[in-house]
Amino acid sequence: MIDVIAVKVGAIVERLLQNKTVLVVSDENNSTLFFESLQCLTDCIYCFYGDSFLRDVLRWYETEEKEGAVIVTTQDVLRRGLPTRAALKKESLTIRRNQHGVRQPLVDFLIAQGYFRVPVVESPGEFAVRGLVVDVFPRGEMQPVRVQFSGGRVDRLGFFDPVTQRTENEIFCYSFVAEHAPRFRYVPFLSVMPSDFELLVDECISLLHDGAGSLVPESINYRVLSPLSEVCSNSAAGEARLEEFISYLKRSSRRFFSSMKSFINERLEKGWTVVFACPNPFHLERFYEEFLNVGLSPVIWKANLSQLVQGRKTKKAGKLYMVVAPGAPCLDLESVQFSIITASRIFGTRGAEKKRTAPQAHSLRDIVRGDFVVHRDYGIGRFEGIVQETVRGVTKEFLKIVYAGGDRLFCPVENMHLVHKYLSPSGKEPHLDKLGGRAWQIRKRKVRMAVEKVAHELLEIYAKKETARPIKFSRPGELYEEFEKTFPYEETESQHKAIEEVINDLTSEYITDRLICGDVGFGKTEVALRAAFKAVEDGFQVLLLAPTTLLVHQHYRIFSERLK
Repeated sequence: MIDVIAVKVGAIVERLLQNKTVLVVSDENNSTLFFESLQCLTDCIYCFYGDSFLRDVLRWYETEEKEGAVIVTTQDVLRRGLPTRAALKKESLTIRRNQHGVRQPLVDFLIAQGYFRVPVVESPGEFAVRGLVVDVFPRGEMQPVRVQFSGGRVDRLGFFDPVTQRTENEIFCYSFVAEHAPRFRYVPFLSVMPSDFELLVDECISLLHDGAGSLVPESINYRVLSPLSEVCSNSAAGEARLEEFISYLKRSSRRFFSSMKSFINERLEKGWTVVFACPNPFHLERFYEEFLNVGLSPVIWKANLSQLVQGRKTKKAGKLYMVVAPGAPCLDLESVQFSIITASRIFGTRGAEKKRTAPQAHSLRDIVRGDFVVHRDYGIGRFEGIVQETVRGVTKEFLKIVYAGGDRLFCPVENMHLVHKYLSPSGKEPHLDKLGGRAWQIRKRKVRMAVEKVAHELLEIYAKKETARPIKFSRPGELYEEFEKTFPYEETESQHKAIEEVINDLTSEYITDRLICGDVGFGKTEVALRAAFKAVEDGFQVLLLAPTTLLVHQHYRIFSERLK
C-alpha cells in the first residue's frame, strides 16, 4: 500500500535537497506527522504551531541562513500571522554562558509564565532551584534545560536527561520565550519569508480563504501537496518503486540480501546517495555484516541522519551509508539521486512497533515525606523533605533525614545518589538506625562476608564447569535467519543482547549456564524460542519445562504460532 505521508514528505525533502525554503501548511494532525518525519532529516525545521510556536518563531528570526529550511504550520496560524521580532525579544529572556546576574530574573520570569516549582523536574512547565543549579523544562521541548551558576555567573548551560540527571548536550545560549505575554503585535505571516520560498498546501485544506479575503497574495503561487499532484510526481514514482521492490523482497526471503544488492548497486552505479536506516545500533551491526557478505561496502554514519542529508553535496557520490534513525521515512527520489531504505519498512511491524522500555531506575521523585530511606553510609532513616539551609554564607538545598533518637542528617541534593527508598519484602516498618551508631556498619560487614562466601562457592562451581566439554552447536544458518525475521516486533536492546549471548553460549566450547530475567511482556519467551530453534536446526530434541499447567498451554500456543 502506498504511504501517502511518505509521498508528501518525499516531495518536501526533494525541495530541501535543492536548497529551497519550504513552507508547509496543513491541519494540526498532519502537521505533526510531517514534523515527526522531517525532524530526523534536517536540523533546519521550525514548528509554527502548538507549544513550540513562539520559541521556533524567535529561532527563525534569529537564524541568518534561511535557505534549505522547512516551516510546518497550520491554516489558523497562517491566518493570524506572526508576532514581530521586537515584541518576542521584549517578552523573552535569553541566557548565555558567562552571563552575570540572571539567576533571580530567570526564577521571576518562570514564575510569571506559570511554571510550577518542584523538587525535581520531570514534565514540561516545571522548574527546580537547587542551590547553584536551576533546572527548567520548557513547554514544547523534548528535554529540560539546566543552568549552572558559579559566583553569580552562568558557568554551564545545556539539555539534560531528567531520569539520569546527566547533561547530554551543552549549548552557548538559550531563549526562554514568554507564553503569557499580555499582547503581541502581529504581522502578516508571509512577510517574514524569504523572497524565493515555496509554499506547499496540504490537500486536506481545500481553500485558503477567510471572510476578509485571500490569505495568500496573488503574487505568490502555492501548490497543493497531494500524491496525484505534479509537485509529488517524483516522490510518488519513487514510492511506487519502493513498494514494488519491498513486496518482491518479502516473497523471496532466501535471496533477500542478494536482491538488496541489485537494488542498491543499480543506484550507486548512477551516482546516487543511498542510505540504509536502522532502528537501533544492534540492527545496524547485524545488517552491516550481511551487506559485507554479499559484496557491498557500506559506510557507517555515526552522526545524525540530518547531517548526512544536509551535507550530501559534500559527500562522495555513489556511496551506501548506514545510520541509526528510528523515525526515518522511506524515500526514492530520482530527481536528486537520493534514496533512504529503512529496515522498519522492509520488516513491517518489526521496526514499526513502539519499543517497549523497561522500568527506569529509582530516583528522588519516587520518595515522599515520611518514606523510609537508606543512606549508604548512615543506614535507615525517615525522609522529612527538602529544606534550605545556609552554610558559611551560602544557601543550599538538603535532604532532611531523621534517625533514631531524633538525630537529623542533612544530605546535600548533589549527593542524593547515596540515598535510596527502603523496600521491605514483608511490608513491615524497619527500625531506624542511630546516627553515628555501629549497628549499620556491623550489618554491612556481615552482608559483605556472606557475599564473599557465596562468591567463593560460585568460583568452585564454575571452575568445575570450565573443565567439562559440552555439545557444541553450529553457528546460526540461513534457516535460523529466516525464522528470526518472522518475529513481529522490534527487539528491545536487552532482549537482543540476551538472544546473542544465549546463541554464543550454545555455539561455544563451554557449558551453557545462563538465567534470563525480565518483567512480564518483555520477551523472555522469544529468547527461549531462538535457543530451541537452534537446537532443532542441529538435529536435537528440546524439552521445555514450565512451573504451571497454564504456562505450559501458553508456551505451547506461542511456540505453535511462531513455528507453523
